[in-house]
Amino acid sequence: MKRLFDALQQAGNRQYKAQLGYLYALLQSTPRFRSTLDFLKARAGDFDADDWTQTKVLGAKPACHAWPPSEDHKLIVLLRIMQVCATDEKCNPTTVGRILTYGTNLDAWAQAVTTHIVFPLVDYLQTRLGTESETLYQLERMRRRVEWFEQDRLYQAFNADTKRGEALYDREVREFLFDEGIDYPFSQPASASGRADVVAALEGDDPLVCEIKLYDGNSYGTAYLRQGVGQAVRYAHDYSKPAAFLVVFNLSDERLQFPSDATNQEQPPRLQIEGVTVFLVVVQAKPIPPASKDRRQVREVPRDDLVQRTL
Repeated sequence: MKRLFDALQQAGNRQYKAQLGYLYALLQSTPRFRSTLDFLKARAGDFDADDWTQTKVLGAKPACHAWPPSEDHKLIVLLRIMQVCATDEKCNPTTVGRILTYGTNLDAWAQAVTTHIVFPLVDYLQTRLGTESETLYQLERMRRRVEWFEQDRLYQAFNADTKRGEALYDREVREFLFDEGIDYPFSQPASASGRADVVAALEGDDPLVCEIKLYDGNSYGTAYLRQGVGQAVRYAHDYSKPAAFLVVFNLSDERLQFPSDATNQEQPPRLQIEGVTVFLVVVQAKPIPPASKDRRQVREVPRDDLVQRTL
């Protein structure tokens, strides 16, 4: 990222949009950056970044723009402006830069976008590396580790003692999160709603709430997953968290396909429930045939099967 950011700082008016596009594409294609930005969006809740961007910034007179009072909301607006400047053919970043600064120099207008839009985002991403904001990235690495290296071992251990099967996979997640830098993934302190499967860093300002559930299409079915979603939401409310994580170990012969409230096909799927974003991470726990022989049916899980109805 440093190389592309340095090139952006050196770009003049005519080269600026192309250089900005390279940097934006990197942020979107790098899992740990994308994870951090997804978590930021979850913290922003139902804030309408598009409306603020259009009315308070892009639609403002030169040097008369306004930022949201919340830092998270401001960062979401900055990300949206960067996206528009980098990908919308009708948007000239230099014109946006004119809104952000004084003067008449076109190159200075372009670099105003670097100073006021790009730099705060890059600085935020750098400071969030290694924190809870990378949880999605860490869980994706955990998924790949299990499916690529540990699947057979864990599945054999599960079949040897199915009554303790969930504890087996639960321990796998905890141990991985601990190795990835979450200092205290073993604590299950009582909250108003019970005990969370993984509640980390409770001594700090950012506890992590993560539920681990099994799915086999029978005794562990969608009703069990719905229970896990409900628990994740309740624990998130207990600890005043805007996001929670449900990790599902798929022991069935089906390919699970979860619904998502996300726009633009963002992965993993996520549900917006009572002000909480619940991210859904599926791990294929049962060994499957090679891709050329994989004949599994897709099990599309309706949203209503996962979200408890309230009267």
